[in-house]
Amino acid sequence: MPGVPIDVDPNFQDGSSWRDVEEDIRAFFESACGNTECVQVTTTTKSATPGDCTILGHTPAELLRGGTITFVLDSPCATEATTSSSTTTTTAPTTSSSS
Repeated sequence: MPGVPIDVDPNFQDGSSWRDVEEDIRAFFESACGNTECVQVTTTTKSATPGDCTILGHTPAELLRGGTITFVLDSPCATEATTSSSTTTTTAPTTSSSS
């Protein structure tokens, strides 16, 4: 039912790591909406440098079914690709000639 308020679980607010709670957040809203997707979940970051992706808060303060909730993160989540280096070695195919 569009326009019906949804109370955001306080466990998903300030201080949690997005990577630790993203699946739970999406499942929470799906359950709150009667197993349908009635809320769009988005994120925005304060910094462009990858890091811990800690939740600083969310907007709007009052979420309605059919609305969009944006979680504000301190930074994008660091991934293995951004925290470690890797080397790829490419070799050219060899050819043999018969004489």
